[in-house]
Amino acid sequence: SLAQKQRRYRLKVKLNPEKEAASKKKHLERYHLRKKLVKDMREQEHRAAKRKWKIANKKRRARDRRRVRRNRSALYGRNL
Repeated sequence: SLAQKQRRYRLKVKLNPEKEAASKKKHLERYHLRKKLVKDMREQEHRAAKRKWKIANKKRRARDRRRVRRNRSALYGRNL
């Protein structure tokens, strides 16, 4: 299937250090082309991005708090 073919191809690229470096560089360049900097955004786009970042950070902090609680309860054997 296509998924297996892609898996084999990616494994082959990973095993060759030059090809892997080229692939990573290409991916990074593509990321930088698509990434929009704050200085290039309009005010409305910037506000929308800040809202998105705020929500993402809130979720990340909640996830981190849950991980800390889970690890602490596993360590001490009780719910904190």
